[in-house]
Amino acid sequence: MRGDGRFDLLHITGGEPFARRDVWGLLELGLALGYPRALVNTNGTMLSDADIARLGAYAGRVQLSVSFGGPAAMHDAARGEGRFAQADRALAKLLAAGVPVTIMTVVTPAVLAVLPAFLQERMRTHPTLAGITLFPVGVGPEGSQKPGAPVTSLNPDELRVMAVYTALAGRMGVPVTVGAYPMINPILRALGYPAERLYQCSAGRGRVCVHADQGVSSCHPVKEPIYGRWTSGLFDRIDGVAAHGQLRDRDFDGCRTCEHREVCGHCRAFVTGNGAPLMGNDRVCLDVVPGRREAFEREGAAAPTEPAPTALVAAASLVRRAPRVDAAALVRRFHALLLSERYDELDEIVASDCRDANPLALQPPGRDGVCFKLAYWRAEHPAARSTIVDLHGDETGAVARWETIVTPGAAPLTFLGRFDVRDARICDFGVTHVS
Repeated sequence: MRGDGRFDLLHITGGEPFARRDVWGLLELGLALGYPRALVNTNGTMLSDADIARLGAYAGRVQLSVSFGGPAAMHDAARGEGRFAQADRALAKLLAAGVPVTIMTVVTPAVLAVLPAFLQERMRTHPTLAGITLFPVGVGPEGSQKPGAPVTSLNPDELRVMAVYTALAGRMGVPVTVGAYPMINPILRALGYPAERLYQCSAGRGRVCVHADQGVSSCHPVKEPIYGRWTSGLFDRIDGVAAHGQLRDRDFDGCRTCEHREVCGHCRAFVTGNGAPLMGNDRVCLDVVPGRREAFEREGAAAPTEPAPTALVAAASLVRRAPRVDAAALVRRFHALLLSERYDELDEIVASDCRDANPLALQPPGRDGVCFKLAYWRAEHPAARSTIVDLHGDETGAVARWETIVTPGAAPLTFLGRFDVRDARICDFGVTHVS
């Protein structure tokens, strides 16, 4: 299977590829057959110093993706005590040897809760990392995660929180991408995430997977052998496979008229993992992509009747440049003024067009003005207490997560807020109820 002129990457995954000592022969053969570069997924625990030196000798043609399951305690809880430190030592040696390395992390709800700090710690510890790739666990009802992944899936609200964290981390210099879940791309685009960094599904557009049983599918999580079994010359005949054309054209049920058809692609691994046919639709996008349910209903389709979640992403840009200001400190002051009901002082930190606008869905209807609505809400809930539990920002914006106890003894409600800052004032913000 030659790579020259047909494929630009030989991707070897597993299991753990370095458990096979003949993996070196596979790498050598792939490079000799014309693949410009190779990528190997690894847990980083089976690489000797000699292996690392050998990888360094490829002068960048062989790249590694080292998996970390979150911070050390989470990683070790799943993989065994000391495994995080072992993988981290290998990572440091690989980078020192000049091997291009990325980190890959599966994002569960537990990982999501500590994601901003984890991303910053990884880049501080290894500043020459080529990047960090996040893989969200399947979104939707039970079973929607990729087959064989016995972990709790992210719900749609959590996925949108991850999108905000990803966009903000990127703006703060962390080279982070979301892999294998292009449904998140419309949200990332709305947050100003660079288009060139969006993960694009390449099923039908340059990617195929040859499995251990010689079955050939569109990618490694999809097991259906739409191309049959591997035989010499298969790729000379691939364009004649009907399913290949459907994958290439994104000709999927429920996707054909969608405005996000190209940038999303609706990953077939998640669709089939949720029990839908390969070219079908599990309709999870209706609860993930803001506005998609409404568009679906306008098209006259029989959409599910569950209520759509609150959209996290407003149409405001998160990439406007502004005079340097500590947006996190500005949001903290905003929060303090609200708690102390000093609404008149909000004029100092909230732009007039934002103050007079109406981004919060609070009662009473028909009355404009953020300050009025906040005051009204406080009057209705005088015993409410709120605490910021997570806050990250730079000079152009911030993301805050806080817990509010509306009445004494009640369970706290968790909210996520996105704040845009311009000219040292909050110029736009949006709030969503997370849990």
